[in-house]
Amino acid sequence: MKTISHKTLLNEVWRAAGDDIPEFRLHFPMPIIGGLSMLESAILIGLVRLTDTKQFFEFGTYLGTTSRLVANNTGDDVEVVTLDLSPEEIAVLDPEGLNTTEKDENDDFLRHKYQELGAFFLNDLDEATQGRVTRILCDSTKLDLGEHGLRNRFDLIFVDGGHHYDIIKSDSDLAFEMLKPSGVIVWHDYASGIHTDVARFLDEQSEAWGLYHIKNTMMAICARGEAKVRFDDILERSGEA
Repeated sequence: MKTISHKTLLNEVWRAAGDDIPEFRLHFPMPIIGGLSMLESAILIGLVRLTDTKQFFEFGTYLGTTSRLVANNTGDDVEVVTLDLSPEEIAVLDPEGLNTTEKDENDDFLRHKYQELGAFFLNDLDEATQGRVTRILCDSTKLDLGEHGLRNRFDLIFVDGGHHYDIIKSDSDLAFEMLKPSGVIVWHDYASGIHTDVARFLDEQSEAWGLYHIKNTMMAICARGEAKVRFDDILERSGEA
């Protein structure tokens, strides 16, 4: 897969901000696995701003950290839609002795934490911000796009749900149906070293989809339409094209 430096994207955020200093709100990270690094959080919010995102979708709510991040760093005209299983649908898991460096046991640990804590990062948002966040409790492989009005709707889609090959493929196929003609898809856990199916699937699609791995992160990115024109211009000016 081709790569783009994280510095290139951050430089573009600064360039787009003009005379203003670009800032964003971020909670302290929790001392458990799962979620974005601080660098990844900055890049995601940078992409939200560079694409002027008004409609954001997330596969994989987990504890709600990413949806909270986006909701807290966007205006009243931005809607955040996030999808995950209902915690009640997950079989009761015992985390004792799980090896979180092994992909299936890592997923079991994440499911346990979601089952135990739920998307609690969304619970204390102020009323206005909560009103901009919509949760869909559903198995993504059974998601009916027509029922929820999700086709061709989103400016930016973040894929961070199930890590098995068939789920990544299904979520990715749905993401392209849900994306506006101009938009960006970002996948998480690429090159994580644990969730190897993510890298295997995305590497297989890399050339056809024009994917880029953002260096020093576990993020891969695909741009379409006018967003791709801007992305290509960023690459050209940075010398990374």
